[in-house]
Amino acid sequence: MVQIDTVVVHKLDSPSPFIVGQKVHMKIDWDYRYKLMRYHSATHFVLHALEEIYGHQEKLYIKGCYIYEQSARLDYANKLNPELIPKVSTLANNLIAQGDEILMESDPSTKDISYWRYGDIIIPCGGTHVSSAKEVGAVSLKRKSHGKNLDRIYISLC
Repeated sequence: MVQIDTVVVHKLDSPSPFIVGQKVHMKIDWDYRYKLMRYHSATHFVLHALEEIYGHQEKLYIKGCYIYEQSARLDYANKLNPELIPKVSTLANNLIAQGDEILMESDPSTKDISYWRYGDIIIPCGGTHVSSAKEVGAVSLKRKSHGKNLDRIYISLC
């Protein structure tokens, strides 16, 4: 059995008005959450497209993934040929344009692992996503080099 230790941290704008053990009511900022869900789902399409386009030439080494309210980015320890970025964008957008359902499925062997699934594309993930690619919308990509060992792919929703 695989055990995944995950810590969730909530940061408050001001000192806590409650004490440990006290029951509280929380409210999710839905607009903010929904934007993160769209970007998170978009990132999976771009991850898959990058692997399809570049992965046949070399092993890709992802160093990080950052999802913000206004954008997302993927950091790679590879130098990515900038001429192939339009192919990545086209593939990701074609997949998104299919508008199919996005599923989150638990690993049957353990409750601690989940998978993002879109048709036959399966990616380990424990995040929150929109329920359909229709909700993601088109993406635009930009590659930027950040030194000898880091290329960054910026993702924007159109």
